[in-house]
Amino acid sequence: MDKDPKLRPLYLAQILYERTDEDHYLTTAQLMEILEKEYGITEMPVFAMNEYGKPFLSGHTDIWFNISHSQKTVVCAVADRPVGVDIQDIRPLNMRVGEKFMTEAEEAAVKSITDPDELNRELCRLWCIKESYGKMTGKGFGEGFKKVETDRLIAENRVSVTERG
Repeated sequence: MDKDPKLRPLYLAQILYERTDEDHYLTTAQLMEILEKEYGITEMPVFAMNEYGKPFLSGHTDIWFNISHSQKTVVCAVADRPVGVDIQDIRPLNMRVGEKFMTEAEEAAVKSITDPDELNRELCRLWCIKESYGKMTGKGFGEGFKKVETDRLIAENRVSVTERG
């Protein structure tokens, strides 16, 4: 692989693996595996946080990472540009929750969904897009999720959505 940092693609650490009680250790191990393989970093880096609480590798301004976990799964992304990742187990939600983070257009579209399973899937999908985008910008919830237009992000290839199961 070309070691020019401008050409490095996004890496998802083994993409997903089953979660255990040792998640912190396993996630750190996955991150370190990628850092060693792709960046030659063999020592544990110093972690710091930005003003919004997003962790970063102190002294490595060309390496970005993000981690997410659900009840069953953990994902770690590493890239040469800001990156955010979110993973959710699809679970029952209600519209009151969605109203707190959806744009008016998203809310109107979601209200037309009559199947409860499809409604839960769409609410989780919208949340994942918005949360991963907030993690990518480093602002998290401070991004103002009601202003984040998921259709625009997808159309501009600023996010990618993968569903499993």
